[in-house]
Amino acid sequence: MRRSLLDHDEDPEVRRALGLLTVGRLTSNSGYRFAPPFLAVIAGDLDVSLATLGAVVAVSELAGLAAPAIGRLADRLDRRHALIGGLLGVAAGSALAGAAPHPVVLAVALFALGWCKILFDAALLGWLADRVPYERRARVIALNETSWALSMLIGVPVMGLVTAAASWRWGFAAGALAMVLLAMMIARRVLPDLHRAGRHRDVGRHETTGRAALSRSGWGLVASLGAMMAAVQAVTVTFGSWLEERHGLGVVALAGVTLGLGVVELSGALSVARVTDRWGKRRSVLVGTAVMIPAAVLLAVGGDVLLLGMLALLAFIAGFEFAMVASVSLSTQLVPGQPAAGFGLMIGAGTLGRVAASYVATVLYEQAGMWLPAIVAAALVAVTTIGVARSRAVTEVVPQPR
Repeated sequence: MRRSLLDHDEDPEVRRALGLLTVGRLTSNSGYRFAPPFLAVIAGDLDVSLATLGAVVAVSELAGLAAPAIGRLADRLDRRHALIGGLLGVAAGSALAGAAPHPVVLAVALFALGWCKILFDAALLGWLADRVPYERRARVIALNETSWALSMLIGVPVMGLVTAAASWRWGFAAGALAMVLLAMMIARRVLPDLHRAGRHRDVGRHETTGRAALSRSGWGLVASLGAMMAAVQAVTVTFGSWLEERHGLGVVALAGVTLGLGVVELSGALSVARVTDRWGKRRSVLVGTAVMIPAAVLLAVGGDVLLLGMLALLAFIAGFEFAMVASVSLSTQLVPGQPAAGFGLMIGAGTLGRVAASYVATVLYEQAGMWLPAIVAAALVAVTTIGVARSRAVTEVVPQPR
């Protein structure tokens, strides 16, 4: 990671290793996001229906329900060991997916991949939280979060080129090989974990369980963030059908839209890196939701006009990415002394929200078109706004300009 992007007084370990860890997360994100765009190719090779593989992906998403437990595990393990083990686990899941002879084996592989990815992500956020004070944490986390957008702009397309040249099995294999190489580099670059010896710089660190440490306000904040993830799922599972059926966009045009959304995701993460520590994490989440609500309403009432609908969709995703990346920093402070546990709770709530929204939104779309899922998304984001605004689960001190 270029040192000019970080504060001059940032921890030397962070300045030395953040770039490598971000690339490592890019590879794990790529493995996680690879299957959905190529479901038709995989289904044809396995000689099963697309619906069958859709069920496989849905089952694999349930790995997120274990995120609270995985987050607590990541706080108990040595950070370095959890990073290496998590990334090697994602590599093993990718390799097994590439070798899968049957959809059941593929489902097991993708489930394991998702489980290990959560472990890697939670350990990485914990590693950063151990070394970066909360008031400066959003900048560093946002730079690392660019790996999500870059996985769709770089990682998945590269795996797709391997798929085009050989097969989807070799696409998974290429991703697994990259993860193994990155795990080896992380083992050499990241120092042994010292956070149990007072390395963590936040005041009041103590060992506890994620469940016992959260107040009612904390659980309310977790539920609010889960509602926001349900809202974006309600839009993302329906906009492709809306563009194809209502506006006649073909596969190439849809691919272009997906690329545009990746650029928006990257811009959102970089925006958080620039302003969120200065504004405050809670306020930044509220800024993002303030963009999402009118964008969802515009999508509902103006979706029959392609230009208006596309502008609304891009604004909605941009607001979500800004709010989501800010909320990741917020989650690391939810459970005193256990940043990975807070992140795990947020991911667990988000999984519940996404699973519910995936079904409800598609049913609503079939019954009424795009406007109803969009209105539901706006309502869910309103719930998030109220919950985040009222929550005092995390006390923030916004640093003054130096």
